[in-house]
Amino acid sequence: MICVLAVVGNTIRLAVAGRREEVEVLKLCGATDGFVRTPFVLEGALQGFVAALTAVVVLLVGYLLLRGQVDDTLATLTGVRATFLSPVVALGLVLGGGAVGAIGSAVSLRRYLAV
Repeated sequence: MICVLAVVGNTIRLAVAGRREEVEVLKLCGATDGFVRTPFVLEGALQGFVAALTAVVVLLVGYLLLRGQVDDTLATLTGVRATFLSPVVALGLVLGGGAVGAIGSAVSLRRYLAV
């Protein structure tokens, strides 16, 4: 989670730095901090959501590929069958990734967006 916060925070900082002139023009035209901040927070949330979704899909593919080979051995050694994440847990991870992305973006902007 700390890595996601750092990556999203740095990505948003780069995005703000690249659009610094646009942000200054918006502020000079009377845009509120929330109006300027919202697109960046949404971008961070989208990045976190896509990253978490990608991670869950990669885990699912790995599980499906290795299930046949590992299932028998694991059942023999421990008496337990391997199962994949429940849909609720997978959805929670993906939504949590989006939330962490939004939080990282908001924290990054709070320190960097003072125009």
